[in-house]
Amino acid sequence: MDILSTLFHQQSRKIGMIVPCVVISEKHTDMLEITEHPVEVGAAVADHAYKKPSEVVMEVGFAGGGALLDFASNLTATSLLGLSPQQTYQELLDLQESRIPFDVVTGKRLYSNMLIRALEVTTDKTTENVLSAVLTLRESLSPGHSRFPSRIKPT
Repeated sequence: MDILSTLFHQQSRKIGMIVPCVVISEKHTDMLEITEHPVEVGAAVADHAYKKPSEVVMEVGFAGGGALLDFASNLTATSLLGLSPQQTYQELLDLQESRIPFDVVTGKRLYSNMLIRALEVTTDKTTENVLSAVLTLRESLSPGHSRFPSRIKPT
């Protein structure tokens, strides 16, 4: 990729409306829980399964300065380019505290109804002037809501 492509390339990852400067890693987890019930004789009976909420762990970084170009903030559709690491950290904390589900765009998938389950920030001599964070994001499933239609037909 040439330098101009790098400068003008739109960010493809978002946490709500927050666009990280760099995504170091993403770990996606989707689990199906298979219930097991012991019986007196023979193997346990596994007669039911349900989908657990999806989870993604993102290791991200945010720069501590403004945009390289004056119009770069328009390209990324975010107002966070001029924020300090402390302000960006506060934006993430506010998003977590709001408990309002939001969308997350990763390199592999679009997630809906996500919440920040955990927010870990490490500061050391190499990350003093940037925000380096690990976010654990989990899908919020409301009661009575399922992504999958029931196979049982009402009578």
